[in-house]
Amino acid sequence: MSCCCMPSKAVEEEPTEAPAEVEVPAQQVPPVEEAPPPEEPRGCCAVDYAHMNSEESQPSASSEPELEPEPAIFEPISAYCEVAPQGKRCNGASEGEMVCKGLITLHQDTPELCEIRYKITGLEVGEHGFHIHEFADFSEGCKSAGPHYNPHLRQHGGPDDEERHVGDLGNIVGNADGEAEGVFEDKLIKLSGEFSVIGRSFMVHEDPDDLGLGDDTDPSGKINGQCSKVTGNAGARIACGEIMIGEPPLAPAELEQEDSGGPPTFNVGNTV
Repeated sequence: MSCCCMPSKAVEEEPTEAPAEVEVPAQQVPPVEEAPPPEEPRGCCAVDYAHMNSEESQPSASSEPELEPEPAIFEPISAYCEVAPQGKRCNGASEGEMVCKGLITLHQDTPELCEIRYKITGLEVGEHGFHIHEFADFSEGCKSAGPHYNPHLRQHGGPDDEERHVGDLGNIVGNADGEAEGVFEDKLIKLSGEFSVIGRSFMVHEDPDDLGLGDDTDPSGKINGQCSKVTGNAGARIACGEIMIGEPPLAPAELEQEDSGGPPTFNVGNTV
Protein backbone atom coordinates (compact mmCIF):
# COMPACT_ATOMS: atom_id res chain seq x y z
CA MET A 1 0.00 0.00 0.00
CA SER A 2 1.29 3.11 -1.05
CA CYS A 3 1.14 6.04 1.07
CA CYS A 4 1.25 9.48 0.03
CA CYS A 5 3.47 11.60 2.00
CA MET A 6 2.53 15.12 2.04
CA PRO A 7 5.55 17.40 1.85
CA SER A 8 5.97 18.91 5.14
CA LYS A 9 6.06 22.63 5.43
CA ALA A 10 9.26 24.05 6.42
CA VAL A 11 8.87 25.56 9.77
CA GLU A 12 9.83 29.19 9.61
CA GLU A 13 11.79 30.18 12.58
CA GLU A 14 10.94 33.54 13.94
CA PRO A 15 13.95 35.78 14.48
CA THR A 16 14.75 36.03 18.05
CA GLU A 17 16.09 39.18 19.62
CA ALA A 18 19.46 39.03 21.26
CA PRO A 19 19.14 39.35 24.92
CA ALA A 20 19.94 42.79 26.20
CA GLU A 21 23.35 43.06 27.77
CA VAL A 22 23.14 43.44 31.42
CA GLU A 23 25.50 46.09 32.70
CA VAL A 24 27.37 44.78 35.58
CA PRO A 25 28.51 47.58 37.78
CA ALA A 26 32.25 47.83 37.98
CA GLN A 27 33.57 46.54 41.17
CA GLN A 28 34.73 49.42 43.29
CA VAL A 29 38.10 48.66 44.67
CA PRO A 30 38.72 50.43 47.94
CA PRO A 31 41.90 52.51 47.93
CA VAL A 32 44.80 50.90 49.52
CA GLU A 33 45.74 52.75 52.63
CA GLU A 34 49.44 53.12 53.11
CA ALA A 35 50.66 52.06 56.39
CA PRO A 36 51.78 55.02 58.49
CA PRO A 37 55.51 55.22 59.06
CA PRO A 38 56.58 53.87 62.35
CA GLU A 39 56.42 56.55 64.98
CA GLU A 40 59.79 57.83 65.96
CA PRO A 41 60.62 58.14 69.57
CA ARG A 42 59.96 61.52 71.12
CA GLY A 43 62.75 61.46 73.55
CA CYS A 44 65.47 64.03 73.91
CA CYS A 45 67.14 62.91 70.70
CA ALA A 46 64.02 62.77 68.48
CA VAL A 47 64.14 65.07 65.45
CA ASP A 48 60.97 66.19 63.71
CA TYR A 49 62.35 66.61 60.20
CA ALA A 50 58.95 67.29 58.68
CA HIS A 51 58.38 70.16 61.06
CA MET A 52 61.87 71.43 60.49
CA ASN A 53 61.23 71.72 56.76
CA SER A 54 57.84 73.36 57.10
CA GLU A 55 57.35 77.09 56.52
CA GLU A 56 56.18 77.49 60.09
CA SER A 57 59.53 76.35 61.34
CA GLN A 58 61.52 78.82 59.21
CA PRO A 59 62.40 82.01 61.10
CA SER A 60 61.13 85.15 59.47
CA ALA A 61 63.42 88.05 58.75
CA SER A 62 61.79 90.09 61.49
CA SER A 63 61.63 87.35 64.09
CA GLU A 64 65.21 87.90 65.24
CA PRO A 65 65.80 91.10 67.19
CA GLU A 66 68.17 93.53 65.54
CA LEU A 67 71.27 94.13 67.58
CA GLU A 68 72.11 97.77 68.05
CA PRO A 69 75.74 98.64 67.39
CA GLU A 70 77.69 99.24 70.53
CA PRO A 71 78.55 102.93 70.99
CA ALA A 72 82.17 103.77 70.41
CA ILE A 73 84.09 104.27 73.60
CA PHE A 74 85.59 107.75 73.79
CA GLU A 75 89.03 107.86 75.33
CA PRO A 76 89.75 111.08 77.26
CA ILE A 77 92.59 113.13 75.79
CA SER A 78 94.79 115.79 77.34
CA ALA A 79 97.04 118.42 75.78
CA TYR A 80 98.98 121.49 76.84
CA CYS A 81 100.65 124.58 75.44
CA GLU A 82 103.42 126.75 76.84
CA VAL A 83 103.21 130.27 75.39
CA ALA A 84 105.99 132.89 75.16
CA PRO A 85 107.16 135.55 72.69
CA GLN A 86 109.21 132.89 70.84
CA GLY A 87 112.21 135.18 70.59
CA LYS A 88 110.72 138.01 68.53
CA ARG A 89 108.21 140.78 69.03
CA CYS A 90 105.52 140.36 66.43
CA ASN A 91 103.35 142.73 64.39
CA GLY A 92 104.36 145.91 66.18
CA ALA A 93 104.23 144.62 69.75
CA SER A 94 105.50 147.19 72.24
CA GLU A 95 108.92 146.72 73.82
CA GLY A 96 107.59 146.67 77.36
CA GLU A 97 109.48 145.29 80.33
CA MET A 98 106.92 142.54 80.97
CA VAL A 99 107.25 139.33 79.03
CA CYS A 100 103.99 137.49 78.37
CA LYS A 101 104.19 133.77 79.09
CA GLY A 102 102.02 131.07 80.50
CA LEU A 103 100.57 127.60 80.47
CA ILE A 104 97.35 126.35 78.86
CA THR A 105 95.95 122.86 79.39
CA LEU A 106 93.18 121.13 77.45
CA HIS A 107 91.12 118.11 78.51
CA GLN A 108 88.49 116.42 76.38
CA ASP A 109 86.42 113.83 78.28
CA THR A 110 83.50 113.69 75.81
CA PRO A 111 83.21 114.18 72.03
CA GLU A 112 81.09 117.32 72.57
CA LEU A 113 83.16 119.60 74.80
CA CYS A 114 86.78 120.45 75.50
CA GLU A 115 87.84 122.05 78.79
CA ILE A 116 90.52 124.75 78.55
CA ARG A 117 92.45 126.07 81.56
CA TYR A 118 94.92 128.93 81.36
CA LYS A 119 97.20 131.03 83.49
CA ILE A 120 99.05 133.80 81.68
CA THR A 121 101.41 136.38 83.21
CA GLY A 122 103.08 139.54 81.89
CA LEU A 123 99.87 141.14 80.59
CA GLU A 124 98.76 144.73 80.48
CA VAL A 125 95.58 145.35 82.46
CA GLY A 126 92.48 144.62 80.37
CA GLU A 127 91.31 142.30 77.61
CA HIS A 128 93.59 140.41 75.24
CA GLY A 129 92.57 138.37 72.21
CA PHE A 130 92.98 134.62 72.80
CA HIS A 131 93.00 132.36 69.76
CA ILE A 132 94.20 129.12 68.22
CA HIS A 133 96.17 129.72 65.01
CA GLU A 134 96.68 127.37 62.10
CA PHE A 135 100.39 126.59 62.37
CA ALA A 136 103.04 126.04 65.01
CA ASP A 137 105.72 127.66 62.85
CA PHE A 138 107.71 130.16 64.91
CA SER A 139 110.55 130.70 62.45
CA GLU A 140 109.63 134.42 62.47
CA GLY A 141 108.33 134.47 65.99
CA CYS A 142 104.57 134.34 66.48
CA LYS A 143 104.07 136.09 63.13
CA SER A 144 104.70 132.89 61.15
CA ALA A 145 101.98 130.93 62.99
CA GLY A 146 99.50 131.84 60.27
CA PRO A 147 95.87 132.98 60.62
CA HIS A 148 93.19 131.81 63.02
CA TYR A 149 92.43 128.10 62.67
CA ASN A 150 89.38 128.18 60.37
CA PRO A 151 88.82 124.81 58.62
CA HIS A 152 85.13 125.59 57.91
CA LEU A 153 85.91 128.92 56.18
CA ARG A 154 83.71 131.04 58.44
CA GLN A 155 83.97 134.70 59.40
CA HIS A 156 85.53 135.76 62.70
CA GLY A 157 83.22 135.89 65.72
CA GLY A 158 82.94 135.26 69.43
CA PRO A 159 83.20 131.84 71.09
CA ASP A 160 79.41 131.69 71.61
CA ASP A 161 78.55 132.62 68.02
CA GLU A 162 77.47 130.15 65.35
CA GLU A 163 79.49 132.12 62.78
CA ARG A 164 83.07 131.89 64.06
CA HIS A 165 86.45 130.37 63.40
CA VAL A 166 87.23 127.19 65.31
CA GLY A 167 90.14 129.11 66.84
CA ASP A 168 88.03 132.05 68.08
CA LEU A 169 88.16 131.87 71.89
CA GLY A 170 87.37 135.50 72.73
CA ASN A 171 89.43 137.35 75.35
CA ILE A 172 91.33 136.75 78.53
CA VAL A 173 91.55 139.60 81.06
CA GLY A 174 94.76 140.77 82.68
CA ASN A 175 94.34 141.95 86.28
CA ALA A 176 96.35 144.55 88.21
CA ASP A 177 99.17 142.03 88.67
CA GLY A 178 99.34 141.36 84.95
CA GLU A 179 97.85 137.87 85.30
CA ALA A 180 94.88 136.16 83.68
CA GLU A 181 93.63 132.81 85.00
CA GLY A 182 90.48 130.87 84.24
CA VAL A 183 88.72 127.84 82.81
CA PHE A 184 86.00 127.43 80.18
CA GLU A 185 84.55 124.84 77.79
CA ASP A 186 84.31 125.03 74.03
CA LYS A 187 82.25 122.93 71.61
CA LEU A 188 84.46 123.33 68.53
CA ILE A 189 87.91 122.62 69.97
CA LYS A 190 88.79 118.94 69.40
CA LEU A 191 91.86 116.98 70.44
CA SER A 192 91.32 114.12 67.97
CA GLY A 193 89.85 113.53 64.54
CA GLU A 194 89.93 115.53 61.34
CA PHE A 195 89.77 118.93 63.08
CA SER A 196 92.13 118.28 65.95
CA VAL A 197 94.08 121.29 67.23
CA ILE A 198 97.04 119.16 68.28
CA GLY A 199 100.13 120.54 66.51
CA ARG A 200 98.59 123.98 66.03
CA SER A 201 99.30 127.02 68.23
CA PHE A 202 97.76 129.17 70.93
CA MET A 203 98.12 132.93 70.56
CA VAL A 204 97.85 135.79 73.07
CA HIS A 205 97.30 139.23 71.51
CA GLU A 206 98.13 142.72 72.73
CA ASP A 207 94.66 144.24 72.12
CA PRO A 208 91.08 143.16 72.83
CA ASP A 209 89.22 140.98 70.35
CA ASP A 210 86.10 142.84 69.17
CA LEU A 211 84.41 139.45 68.39
CA GLY A 212 83.66 140.45 64.80
CA LEU A 213 81.55 143.46 65.79
CA GLY A 214 84.04 146.23 64.97
CA ASP A 215 85.40 148.04 61.95
CA ASP A 216 85.70 145.74 58.95
CA THR A 217 86.57 148.22 56.19
CA ASP A 218 89.71 146.20 55.33
CA PRO A 219 88.50 142.61 54.78
CA SER A 220 91.98 141.62 53.61
CA GLY A 221 93.02 141.48 57.27
CA LYS A 222 96.18 143.53 56.75
CA ILE A 223 95.26 146.71 58.63
CA ASN A 224 94.68 146.22 62.35
CA GLY A 225 91.59 148.08 63.49
CA GLN A 226 89.82 147.61 60.15
CA CYS A 227 89.48 143.83 59.78
CA SER A 228 86.99 142.75 62.42
CA LYS A 229 85.60 139.80 60.44
CA VAL A 230 89.11 138.39 59.92
CA THR A 231 91.16 139.01 63.05
CA GLY A 232 88.85 140.70 65.54
CA ASN A 233 91.30 143.65 65.45
CA ALA A 234 93.19 141.99 68.30
CA GLY A 235 96.51 143.60 67.40
CA ALA A 236 100.06 142.33 67.85
CA ARG A 237 100.94 138.77 68.81
CA ILE A 238 102.73 138.86 72.16
CA ALA A 239 102.95 135.14 73.08
CA CYS A 240 102.43 131.84 71.30
CA GLY A 241 103.27 128.15 71.57
CA GLU A 242 102.58 124.74 70.07
CA ILE A 243 99.72 122.58 71.37
CA MET A 244 101.23 119.26 72.46
CA ILE A 245 99.39 116.06 73.33
CA GLY A 246 99.72 114.78 76.90
CA GLU A 247 100.15 116.34 80.31
CA PRO A 248 102.51 119.32 80.80
CA PRO A 249 105.91 118.66 82.30
CA LEU A 250 105.97 119.42 86.01
CA ALA A 251 108.03 122.32 87.28
CA PRO A 252 110.37 121.60 90.24
CA ALA A 253 107.96 123.18 92.74
CA GLU A 254 105.16 120.95 91.45
CA LEU A 255 107.30 117.82 91.80
CA GLU A 256 107.91 118.64 95.47
CA GLN A 257 104.17 119.07 96.04
CA GLU A 258 103.40 115.78 94.31
CA ASP A 259 106.02 113.89 96.36
CA SER A 260 104.58 115.28 99.58
CA GLY A 261 101.10 114.11 98.64
CA GLY A 262 99.71 117.61 98.10
CA PRO A 263 98.00 118.85 94.95
CA PRO A 264 100.35 120.13 92.24
CA THR A 265 100.38 123.90 91.84
CA PHE A 266 99.55 125.65 88.60
CA ASN A 267 102.92 127.40 88.39
CA VAL A 268 103.69 129.06 85.09
CA GLY A 269 106.94 130.67 86.12
CA ASN A 270 109.02 127.76 84.85
CA THR A 271 107.15 126.95 81.66
CA VAL A 272 109.38 128.79 79.19
